[in-house]
Amino acid sequence: DAASWMGGSYIYPVASALINHNFGLKGIRFFSMVCVLVSAILSGRIGRILGGKKVELITVFLFLFSSVSLNLAQLGTYDAPSLLFTTLALYTAIRSRDSQKYKELGLVLASAVFISVAILTKYVAILFLPVIGFIILLKRRIVVSLVFFWTFTVLTILTLFLTFYQNDVVAFFAGGHSEEPADLVRIIRQLISGVGFILLSALLGLLFIFRDKLPGSYTS
Repeated sequence: DAASWMGGSYIYPVASALINHNFGLKGIRFFSMVCVLVSAILSGRIGRILGGKKVELITVFLFLFSSVSLNLAQLGTYDAPSLLFTTLALYTAIRSRDSQKYKELGLVLASAVFISVAILTKYVAILFLPVIGFIILLKRRIVVSLVFFWTFTVLTILTLFLTFYQNDVVAFFAGGHSEEPADLVRIIRQLISGVGFILLSALLGLLFIFRDKLPGSYTS
């Protein structure tokens, strides 16, 4: 049972199987490359919101030419789509900050759905929940109800998943797929190492939170 040891749901295995069936291994690698490229573009847009066009260009350059991104773009792995959905969640959360009321709710809902899909693709993305929650909470016009709505949506999606796949999730985090005593230690190390791919977005999110407190901050 793959879900009990791979650290994610069946979203990526099913998607990659369909891509492989129609386009082969090159198609899977192309899919990863597209995920990384779109993530870079979105990170650039986030950088532009935070600090203008120069920050956007620097962000895209650093993102695309980092060793992690270059390595990830050529591999067929679930890290790539998880990165994409995490970046989408961050981007829509930031966009909701200054949106009008009729767009705000839709962007918050989209952010909740995107981060939920990211978590289901690779469980380590759950570490990003507090950053996005703070971004939605710390708005120029604080609307606590939006945070509750975002949290409720995420919890609903994840609870529905756990309802059907609780045993797989428990088996993964408990190391139930192996009888080796060090197996859980390896899992924890893999989870910690997986945080690297969201580090850049996390730093951008934290900078966004404190942007208004910094002198000379850019306003788009």
